[in-house]
Amino acid sequence: PIVGANVNINGSDLTTNTSGEATIDLEVGSYDYTISMTGYADATGTVDVVDSDLTESVTLNEYTTITAGSSGDWTSVIGTSNEFTSIVIPNGLEITIPAGKTQETCRNLTVEPGGMLTVEGSLLVDEDLVVEANALGYGSFINKGNVQVQNNARVQLHLAENTQSYNWHYVASPLLNATAGTFP
Repeated sequence: PIVGANVNINGSDLTTNTSGEATIDLEVGSYDYTISMTGYADATGTVDVVDSDLTESVTLNEYTTITAGSSGDWTSVIGTSNEFTSIVIPNGLEITIPAGKTQETCRNLTVEPGGMLTVEGSLLVDEDLVVEANALGYGSFINKGNVQVQNNARVQLHLAENTQSYNWHYVASPLLNATAGTFP
């Protein structure tokens, strides 16, 4: 049982007890509900109340994080991931999603500085993709396949202090056939 989950139904906010249950008296009818708990995906549904007592069993899916422990293809290193799994690719590891595989899915994806991900197949990121950078290096993300990110895709850039007499950095998205002029 999940203790302390928030249950919202018919405008009432309830909290599950030590048995993972919440109780409310409702008139006959249909009611939408949302159940939420930190670390779990929200569960929504509708309960139809008739003349007698009713029990509605709901399963909350726990969010998990997998940190890759070796290099290789996604399936052999990460295993099975889904929209509840966040993936971290740490420094020194190279992960590939090969072409021809079924679509891989994850909740969040972080490529840490020194980590590398190459997508030749298909990847769906349900929330955020972050390619990190710091003073020691940067993450590498190469898309040769199909990548969909539902929320934010963010690539960090570490700008080191320039020790020359001029301090400027030219930062832009990759462009084909683009030229840069002199800035006043």
